[in-house]
Amino acid sequence: MQKKSLLKKGLLCGIIVLFLGMSIVPIVGSLPEEKHTSMANFTQSNNKEIKTRMRGLNITFNGTMGQDGWYVSPVEIIIVFESDQFQKYFYYKIDNGDWIEYTPPVDNVFVNEDGGHSFEGYFTDYEGNIEGFIGPFEFRIDQTPPIFINFSATPENAMKTKWLLSAELSDPASGVNHVEFYVDDQLVGTVNATPWEFHYQGKGKMAQAIAYDNAGNSAMSIQIQDLSLILNSQSVQSLNGMLSVQQNLQLK
Repeated sequence: MQKKSLLKKGLLCGIIVLFLGMSIVPIVGSLPEEKHTSMANFTQSNNKEIKTRMRGLNITFNGTMGQDGWYVSPVEIIIVFESDQFQKYFYYKIDNGDWIEYTPPVDNVFVNEDGGHSFEGYFTDYEGNIEGFIGPFEFRIDQTPPIFINFSATPENAMKTKWLLSAELSDPASGVNHVEFYVDDQLVGTVNATPWEFHYQGKGKMAQAIAYDNAGNSAMSIQIQDLSLILNSQSVQSLNGMLSVQQNLQLK
């Protein structure tokens, strides 16, 4: 069986975490009801492993957990049996990849891509007959902070004492959770839903925003040089190199 490119052997030090959700779903052919239901008994140990009561199989999900059940790092899946008995007769796959035969004594699998994923497997007897399925166990990864496509400040009156601070954002994996708006490094408002806009009244020298996604990743916008300047995506790109330069911004 070919291994999907998503999988990679190795060992990753990380925080042992458990993802949720487990169900029994036949993958190939039909499965006798008594063997199907016999796989439904799982226990969760204190060290965040998933254990099956059949054959002593332990599955551990290692990674850095962010918020709302999202991993913010690659996830390592460690597959190990408590004894040598039957360990050569287990097959597993990630997402829609190929079925992979377990390689004793321990298999380590890396999942690196952002998005939702699943892990599932099945046991066979000595003759290759399917005895039971486990999973799918689902988990989600978002390692990418939100991306500022556009950040602008627009005057809303002639005196330029009222401003519309606006951000256009992208976050394909977990989605944007909230945006904080700052003037002169002071938090002036937080927005929790689109449109990512805040009406600011007052004066200051600098405007900026910080966006957070649902996994807990964050990104900072550029600092606007003039609060009456509306930045588009092209100007944001050209000013990315200025992020480390502190410049005074003036409200007129």
